[in-house]
Amino acid sequence: MKYMIIFSAFYLVLEVHSALAQVNYGNYITFNRGLPLEEVIDNVQISMGSSVWIIDPADPQTTLARVTPNETGSSLMPSWNPGKTRIVFATNRENQGATPLLDIWTVAVDGTDLRRLTQNAGHNWTPAWSPDGSKIAFASTRNRPTEPDPVSYFDIFVMNIDGSDQRFLADAGLQDEDPVFSADGQTVYFVAERNECYQVWQVPSDGGGATPLLDNDNNFICGEDMSLSPDGQTLFFWSNSTGQFAGFNLQTSEIIYYSYDSFEPWIGPSGEHFVYMSNCNNFNCDIFTSDLEGNNVVQVTSGGQDFFPRWAGPLDGISTSVNHFKPGEIPDAFTLYQNYPNPFNPSTTIKFSLPEPSEVILKIFDIQGGYIVTLLQESRKAGLHIITVEASHLPTGVYFYQIHVKSSLNSTKSFMSSRKFILLK
Repeated sequence: MKYMIIFSAFYLVLEVHSALAQVNYGNYITFNRGLPLEEVIDNVQISMGSSVWIIDPADPQTTLARVTPNETGSSLMPSWNPGKTRIVFATNRENQGATPLLDIWTVAVDGTDLRRLTQNAGHNWTPAWSPDGSKIAFASTRNRPTEPDPVSYFDIFVMNIDGSDQRFLADAGLQDEDPVFSADGQTVYFVAERNECYQVWQVPSDGGGATPLLDNDNNFICGEDMSLSPDGQTLFFWSNSTGQFAGFNLQTSEIIYYSYDSFEPWIGPSGEHFVYMSNCNNFNCDIFTSDLEGNNVVQVTSGGQDFFPRWAGPLDGISTSVNHFKPGEIPDAFTLYQNYPNPFNPSTTIKFSLPEPSEVILKIFDIQGGYIVTLLQESRKAGLHIITVEASHLPTGVYFYQIHVKSSLNSTKSFMSSRKFILLK
């Protein structure tokens, strides 16, 4: 039981083994460490004594840091906001009564500014941030106070990031949970227990009827622990019918099955790797990363009580969405176009064209030439591409965006170009 490509453009301070270090959270993983689930008071499943942590999978020994206090009460299912400045999680930290149900909280990544968002006497968990950072979807029992088992009858809700305007979205089955926003934020995907599996459903994020996702043969999609690919086209999940990590293409309705033995999987920033729990023995798990086929496995933690890993999101940049348009058109030349609008506040679009498959690096610099962030660093097909850049966390000023392209077909062919744009708040 139990996304628009997103980057952030600023740097924060993280406590690292009693020292302060300036870090960039693009490839970091958040998870909770501590016993995940215990059967306790009034048949309520609750976890006791776990905290939210942050770790760099490439350098786990020097970047491990705890975000929430290590106190009685547990912090579960953490997930990053689009700007990588805050983490949302479920906790019973200040709800230790006869029925210690969970509430949704957020916290800054340096462990400060704890905020409680729900106080509705429900069991609230599996929170997920919207792509624009304005909403949080979550599962809650608040509509089910008379059910015999208070943690088996969830509904899907959405609220503002300050906890206001909590609205019911969907009840599609016995236990609705694991909400995930679509890339444009217009749809919420979730799982519901139906017909002996957790089926994947969708509902408009502003309310409406929920409908199940179906594959090309009109079969229900059975899966849970969902995450969205960086390009927003594939919904990744753990297939509870096959026990595999799988991806459902939202455009073609095709399912591709990948690796085995990957509990609580979460797709990584490149779309080619994922993080997951494994080596689980009586609720004692470690966190691993690997490619989609289950190769190149790296063990990230060895604490034995590490759960619910969530990758920070694609790279370390400004919040962006990437679209590929006019799929049949092949440009004649490498071109970097002027952004529009310019000046902008807070979002603008950058377009570039590739006459052939290429390795693309797109970066932003300040007026002094200081590096700000890498927006793209990956292979791209031939065609026209447009990126929507949201830079609300940058100050007013003049910036440059620079593209560096190397042809995948001809190692001697390359292209570099820069353009100026202005953020005016």
